[in-house]
Amino acid sequence: MMELLNNMNNLVEGLNAEELKKEYESLEGEKYFDRVLNGIEESEEKTIALLVNVLEPNCIDALVINKYSNEVIRGLYAGADKKHEANLIAYKISKALNIPLVDCKGFDTYKEPQKGIKLIYEAISRTTYKEVKEKYQKQINNFPCIVAFSKKSVEQKLSNLKVNSIDDLKQIIPGYFIRKSDIEDFKQININKQNEIKALYNGYKGYRFAKSMFKTLLNDFEYIYSNDLTNTLEALHLTLEEIENNKNLRIGLKLALKEIRGY
Repeated sequence: MMELLNNMNNLVEGLNAEELKKEYESLEGEKYFDRVLNGIEESEEKTIALLVNVLEPNCIDALVINKYSNEVIRGLYAGADKKHEANLIAYKISKALNIPLVDCKGFDTYKEPQKGIKLIYEAISRTTYKEVKEKYQKQINNFPCIVAFSKKSVEQKLSNLKVNSIDDLKQIIPGYFIRKSDIEDFKQININKQNEIKALYNGYKGYRFAKSMFKTLLNDFEYIYSNDLTNTLEALHLTLEEIENNKNLRIGLKLALKEIRGY
């Protein structure tokens, strides 16, 4: 829960996590969360993004594609009587379903739906690989851990994680320890990262995200000198066949290579 509330600062600047925690616990939050989540999962429409309005935080909307392939904005939840209730529930749902959460910042999407849809798509398509990478690296950096390089040093820091023995810890990489009870939560960070990356390059104008993804990694692995894609593909868990069969990946790689090569 605290991770959820801390990350809300990325959506609404200046929110205090402790105050939000008290507010959320005073709501029937889980009931509303389950109700909205079930409504999305049971719908025949595909939900592409969730919408909130931090200037008027009292409802949750969604951009959906219906069976006629029309893009429509739908209301999911309204009538929040607490200042951040809709934001909190929407944020949690966006993580559960791994779909983007867009702040409309006061724009009335119902008065000008097409303009609203364009605004939403633009917000989604502007995301870069670097931003996603940094977001999840921050979660890892903030994850409860002990950094130590000797048994004595680890033992001296056990109280930092409120454990009594080294046996309660798991070493992830040399010198980096987490609680064994936190292993699944730690793994989930990478799972969420991979799911978000996949959703972005498969989404609206996903070739833009794919281009930034390939360009970043090709530069990291000094493709300009090696002319070798192997490390980049391995880092992304992709094959050339998968790229060839995915339009956004195919275009994104082509654009990235063009910029790096200069032709």
